[in-house]
Amino acid sequence: MSEYRSSGSPTRLDRALGRILSEIHAGLRHGYFEYTLTCEVISQGRRRVLLRAGKHYQFVIPADECESPVRPSDPHNRGVEESSS
Repeated sequence: MSEYRSSGSPTRLDRALGRILSEIHAGLRHGYFEYTLTCEVISQGRRRVLLRAGKHYQFVIPADECESPVRPSDPHNRGVEESSS
């Protein structure tokens, strides 16, 4: 699912998953938290993922990044970065 492109840079999916995990870790350090995570399919099969965690983080992930199966060795199975509003 989250493979690096040939340039070695993280995919949009990698950044989204990283931010989600980062926010969970921050909430655990703080002691309590409430998050809302939603996803919808938008044009060209892309996914709009919205994380509300105090701030709002929105990610638009290309369809091809959402179609690969999750591999057990994928570090994002445990647990990413993006734009903040």
